[in-house]
Amino acid sequence: MNRVEYLREWRKRNPEKEAIYLERTKERQKRNRKKISAREKEYRRKHPEKIKIWNQTYLQRLRKERPWAYWHKQVKARCRNKLLYYRKVGIKYLLSVEEMKELWFRDKAYNLSKPSIDRINTVGDYTFDNCRFIEHTENMRRKKGVYHPN
Repeated sequence: MNRVEYLREWRKRNPEKEAIYLERTKERQKRNRKKISAREKEYRRKHPEKIKIWNQTYLQRLRKERPWAYWHKQVKARCRNKLLYYRKVGIKYLLSVEEMKELWFRDKAYNLSKPSIDRINTVGDYTFDNCRFIEHTENMRRKKGVYHPN
């Protein structure tokens, strides 16, 4: 049993403790939000080159070692960004990292030269049944309307 499964079981067995824990966590975050964000801003202001290098190396390492986690992070950010089309239209990202990993191996994305995640029904959300990994070029053709599946 991994950590996620254990926590799910614990929450089912202890709903009242879970409620207390969530309430305390929210209170702690509210109290410390200003302090934490001030420290983060100050560090980012003093060390912009370190932040830039860290972000680049982190994403490169993630893409190399756990590509499904990289795609999870990218698509989730795409759906949460208020300025992008996905958020404006209301497209939701409803996949976990484990489901993204399962998709990665189900579609054998590791064999693709440039994998790209695709929603089968372009109007639907990012769900396990509505997503697949295909070649990037094929995905671009689908977006332009040139690709017609048989």
